[in-house]
Amino acid sequence: MKIKIVILIFLFSMNAIAAERGFYSSASAAGGINPSAARVSAGVLYRFPLFSDKGELWNTSCIDLGLGGIVTPADYSGSVFINIEPVAVFSLKLTASAQRYYTGAGYGYNRMESPDSDYSSSARDEIDNGTKTAYKYSAEPAFKFKYSKIIFVNTFTFNYIDTKTGDKYYYEPYSDSIHKRKDYDYSNSTNILFEIKRNFLAGFNNYYSRTESVECSSNRVAGIIIYNPELQGYDIVSIGGMAGSYTVNNNYRGELFPAVFASIRMKAD
Repeated sequence: MKIKIVILIFLFSMNAIAAERGFYSSASAAGGINPSAARVSAGVLYRFPLFSDKGELWNTSCIDLGLGGIVTPADYSGSVFINIEPVAVFSLKLTASAQRYYTGAGYGYNRMESPDSDYSSSARDEIDNGTKTAYKYSAEPAFKFKYSKIIFVNTFTFNYIDTKTGDKYYYEPYSDSIHKRKDYDYSNSTNILFEIKRNFLAGFNNYYSRTESVECSSNRVAGIIIYNPELQGYDIVSIGGMAGSYTVNNNYRGELFPAVFASIRMKAD
């Protein structure tokens, strides 16, 4: 069985601290099995608390308005977003992004002949890469709660993407599937974590994605550990690791992937 080595740095957090008005910034970097998983990203947001109630269900309630940017070997993008958390157990993030595929790192935009085309890494190496622009609109409702030492986070993501090209089909790296020129995909990420001791979590992650127009699905399962050290000047710092396997995937089924990750977020003074 072939093993994929993955190094991943990303933001994983529940908004478990009381919402405070002000600017927040974050930064992350990542690497993985496809171009979209290797990334450097940064963001800034302004937070508006919704209630003065200090109860557990209401003290994190807020609206965030922000800007973000991502660079990968295949593309770079800029986005604006609004995140609404009316109650501690639910949030909704809406994002609009402009995405530019480029060829400088040997990747880029890959035109496909049909929804049945081979889009494996080796097949894409034989296709001429291009520079194209796409526009992506995303909605991400998340449901989360903590009971005793158990944390549950479920995030559903719906994406609509318009590539603004004359091609009928192309390879979309974030969903790792073929897309129509104008298309949508969706994914669902579930995390069940147990607080082993203060600031140390371990548990399970399941990630499922689907591009309905070409009937393409992917699913991976993994064990995950997270350590949240308390560092002065940072609201949230997360480091840890995960390892698992693809149970459903046209190109990676049965393959293993280990990963490590870290992230930071801080509030401006």
